[in-house]
Parts: sequence; structure tokens; C-alpha cells
Amino acid sequence: MTDAECTHRVDSEIQATGPAAVLPSGIHIAYDTFGERGAPALVLIAGLGDQLLSWPVPFCEQLAARGLYVIRFDNRDVGLSTTFREAGAPALLPLISAYLRGRIVVAPYTVHDMAADTVGLLDALGIAQAHVLGSSLGGMIAQAVAAGFPDRVRSLILLMTTALGKALPLPRPKTIVLFLPPKPGRDQAAEHLVRVMRAVRGSRFPSNEEHLRREAGLRYDRAHGSRGAARQLAAIIASARGLSELAPTIAASTLVIHGSDDPVIPLPHGQRLAQVIPGARLHVVEGLGHELPPGAWPEIVESIASHTAAPNTS
Repeated sequence: MTDAECTHRVDSEIQATGPAAVLPSGIHIAYDTFGERGAPALVLIAGLGDQLLSWPVPFCEQLAARGLYVIRFDNRDVGLSTTFREAGAPALLPLISAYLRGRIVVAPYTVHDMAADTVGLLDALGIAQAHVLGSSLGGMIAQAVAAGFPDRVRSLILLMTTALGKALPLPRPKTIVLFLPPKPGRDQAAEHLVRVMRAVRGSRFPSNEEHLRREAGLRYDRAHGSRGAARQLAAIIASARGLSELAPTIAASTLVIHGSDDPVIPLPHGQRLAQVIPGARLHVVEGLGHELPPGAWPEIVESIASHTAAPNTS
């Protein structure tokens, strides 16, 4: 898939709103799907502050072409799903300080609530079991799904994520931009995404910055301004201590995919996950950062398709 082809798909697909599921909690979850409804389901859980658009249409179509019914969705507090604007922007430094001191951290919601949203979406779609793929924060949510709802998970794929833990390396300083909100405005949102991708990309896959600006502008047009990423970050802090204990309890067949050059969640996080989840397999993508560039799709799609087709996951 070339950058030109990706740009065309951004223009034609990215603004679609798609349906929404109303969960028993009252949360609305916006989603869309790819592939045949009767095929094995693969649910994609996005990262911090990311809309479902962070899973590009051609990437989803490639997975669907491998015999999967692909579901991507907006996590709560981003995109077209229910937002928590009334909760305001959390003061993150006091939350971090409380966590480091061993105190209880209170946030508007937790990673476990977001895991329940994922299962609620599967319920709404009438799907008893699904392969679960989570990226970054989505990988933490996926672990909570696998640990808390083991009968709903056919297999688990963890992409550039972590089980947390104080002995693991911190993000590199240049990635601080990832945790800063963009300045108001469409153009400012576009430049923010470019700065983020410069900070998080690896050494192997080039980035088309004009395409990124175009994509960011269209994401902005779809939904913006909720400050949901800050509340999702608060959810990570509030859930961190418990999340670090989940991985060893996961029974699902697990594939860990991690970039060798990831500056946000460095490779030792993925290596640690593969060590502590029973039977997990690690696939390291050389030169990949904290990103999902088109050049990496063939390798990643092949790894996912092989994992979901394995006899113990079908």
C-alpha cells in the first residue's frame, strides 16, 4: 500500500460516522466493521486519545481479506463515542504523585471500565468470542479483557504495549509531546500530529508528513476538543497497580508484537509481556517505532493472521 493509495482512502473513508452501540451502562460506542459477518471476529482497541481512525481502512481491509470480521471502535471519551467532558481535565501530576506514594488514585473511570465497554460492544453485536488486538493503551485494555472475561477471548494480540512495572524503562524524553494537548484549531491539530509522529517513529519506515497533516485535519473534522486523552491517561494511572498483576493470569493464546525502536514503550516492555504471559510469543518488528506505518503492514498482518488461524485459537 503506497502513501498515495493511503491518502486516497483517507479522503474517501475517514469521515464516515458509522453506527453506534448503546451499552447497558448508557455509554454509546461508535464502531464500524470490515469483512464477512460470519467470519471469526477480530476487535481492534485503539491507543491513548486515538479515534477508530488510527486503524487505517486499508489495514483493516487486509485483515478482513485474511478471513477475519474486523471491528474497530472509538473508546469512550474520544471520537464519536460518549465523552466525559463534565469531568473536566484531570490534574495529572497530583495523580502521578499519589500513585508513586502508594495511595489510591481516583479517576473518572478506569482501564477496567474501558475493558467492559469492549465486551459490551461484543454483546451488542451478538459476538460470543473474538480475537482481541490492542495497541498501546488499547493493549492494556485488551489485557484487562483477557484477564476479566477469559471466555470472550479466542486469542490475544498485544501491539506496542506494556504490563507496566517500575523496573521497566520510561519513555524517551522526546516523546513528551505525545502527552501534551494540541493548541486549539484545525491547523494546530495537524502540526501536533506531525510533531508526535516525528517523536515516536522508528528508523526503518519513512513518514509522509503531508499525508499526516491531511489525516489530522479530517480527524479534527470528525471529532475534537473533548480532552478525553487526559482522562484516559488518568485511567491508566488509577489502574496501573492492578494492571501490572494481570499478565500472569492471562490464559488466552497470546502474540506480542513490538517495534525494536519504540521510544514510547521501549522493547523491554514487550519482552517482559512475552515472559510473564504463559505461552506468549514475541514478534519484534525491526526498525519500528510507536507507529503503524503502511510499510510495516505486510509483516504485521501476516503475523496476526497466522496467530488467529492457529488451531488453538480457532
